[in-house]
Amino acid sequence: AVPCIGIVGQEVTDAQVENGLPAGIYVMNAVTDKPAYNAGIQNGDIITHIDKKKIESVIGYHSTMITQDVGTEVTLTGQRRGAEEYVEIHFTVTIGIKE
Repeated sequence: AVPCIGIVGQEVTDAQVENGLPAGIYVMNAVTDKPAYNAGIQNGDIITHIDKKKIESVIGYHSTMITQDVGTEVTLTGQRRGAEEYVEIHFTVTIGIKE
């Protein structure tokens, strides 16, 4: 079984960071009825950490996810655009299976 939380994302580029976006994985799609979506992660959130491990690239995200056991809980830390700035957010997500 391949561990999966159900997000489609892309790296925030250096140019985007220079323009004010936090470094991490930009969530392009939190797949409906998958663990990340059910935990409250939304399109536009930026994932910065998985269980305190800093995530700065798609490769880092995938290499961290593949080591997770299906059915375990992880804490995702991220940033969400607020009214005037990004605010830190935390979610507990149960690792699912990629179908």
